[in-house]
Amino acid sequence: QISGIAGPGGGTPDKPVGTLHFALASADGVVHLHKQFPFDRDRVKLLAAHVALALVLRAEGKIALPSRRKDRERTQGK
Repeated sequence: QISGIAGPGGGTPDKPVGTLHFALASADGVVHLHKQFPFDRDRVKLLAAHVALALVLRAEGKIALPSRRKDRERTQGK
């Protein structure tokens, strides 16, 4: 699931435009990512699609992604 504020409007100081949350549930648990993209609506939507696809591919074992401390990633159920 993807949820957030792509813009151009709708942002607040606590949740600015470009704030996105990604979640993927599987038999292994739930993965949640929070991302902040400082771009226009079209680029935010494009990056959201890329991140979502990467989450699915990583869950399927098709790709390995490096862990980044800046991402707030949590895995539950493992």
